[in-house]
Amino acid sequence: MKIQLGCFSRPWTKYALEVSMEGTAQAGFNNFGFMTARDGAPLPPNASQDQVANLARLLEKYNLKNLENYTSIPWGDESVARSALHSYVDNSHTLGARFMHNSGTNDEELYDQFLQLMEEAAEYAKSKGIVVMMKPHGGVTATARGLVALMQRIQSDNLKVFYDPGNVLFYTGERPEDDFEELAPYVAGMSIKDETGGVNGSVDVTPGDGDVDFKALFTILRDHDFAGPCMIEQLGGNTIAEVHHEAVRGREYLLGLFDELGADVE
Repeated sequence: MKIQLGCFSRPWTKYALEVSMEGTAQAGFNNFGFMTARDGAPLPPNASQDQVANLARLLEKYNLKNLENYTSIPWGDESVARSALHSYVDNSHTLGARFMHNSGTNDEELYDQFLQLMEEAAEYAKSKGIVVMMKPHGGVTATARGLVALMQRIQSDNLKVFYDPGNVLFYTGERPEDDFEELAPYVAGMSIKDETGGVNGSVDVTPGDGDVDFKALFTILRDHDFAGPCMIEQLGGNTIAEVHHEAVRGREYLLGLFDELGADVE
């Protein structure tokens, strides 16, 4: 099992983007992902060349590699959604990212559009060396069962799953590991998010402090020769100093787990 360990900007979402980069670097991570920040999505749909260039400068400043990015897609207008997806592919490629994901839609009328456009984007991204992934977030991607059903419908071998066990607990209350075995062959990345309180509980939890059984999930992935990004999406703490501290704790917990499972970690 080969792990590319990183951290998203989201744990510092109350603060400016640069704060999340500083905290990620100080905690010892080499890999970073754009998700949310105080002013919204730091990598928005159809970001300008100047916006992307500024992100590249910040990555260089903190000696971070852009590994995986969240895509905020305005589903509904097919041409607008397609343009946004292709823009994310181009801009992620410029920033050096090798993976990107989307969380789907809760609107049943848009399920077919979501799947069609994600598959199109995956084929477009293949030529640029980027893997496109779907992430559990309620609706069409809520559970492992639902994701398996989606994966069995697609034709592209470049559209995979970015599994989020915290979201499975938050949106469904189901145990993420219960039907994970069937989904594992489709998983190309993991969003490391813990959770407490079941449905509509809290995800402001440092990995290892909540109800997710990460050892069980990664044991299954190890048995399927998993290799891919594992990105911390959320942490405990409120102040900048607290979240910085939790980033260190989260990384240490995961490194200990991966060492126990015999994983190679980048």
